[in-house]
Amino acid sequence: MSKKDAAKLFESLKQKKWINEVDGSYYLGPRSVTELEFYILEEYEAATKCHLCQKLCLHGQNCDQCDVRLHNFCAARCFRGSRNAVCPREECRAVWRHAVRNMDGDEPTSTPQTDSQQLSQKTAKRSRRQ
Repeated sequence: MSKKDAAKLFESLKQKKWINEVDGSYYLGPRSVTELEFYILEEYEAATKCHLCQKLCLHGQNCDQCDVRLHNFCAARCFRGSRNAVCPREECRAVWRHAVRNMDGDEPTSTPQTDSQQLSQKTAKRSRRQ
């Protein structure tokens, strides 16, 4: 296969959503992931599902305290309007330390906070109540 033919093949695969190109690197596209989801989950021990939508999650965010994994889009939906995002697993509820983009992928709707930031916020709330 010539270089020109290979370039045409890759362009065709991109247009048909079989692969994605990001900064010169190629990844499985949504069509490939959909077709190969069962196989990937069966064959690769490290493959996980999104905690919210239960679909294969190849790119996303992980909870620092448990095995919860979310697609970036699902995280944006889950934490929409939330100032202090926490893990969606009821047994965990750890602080979500990842920047969460809004549904359009623009500015973060929730930003990670350190334990000291949370402590200072709680202290400020208590002092206002008294």
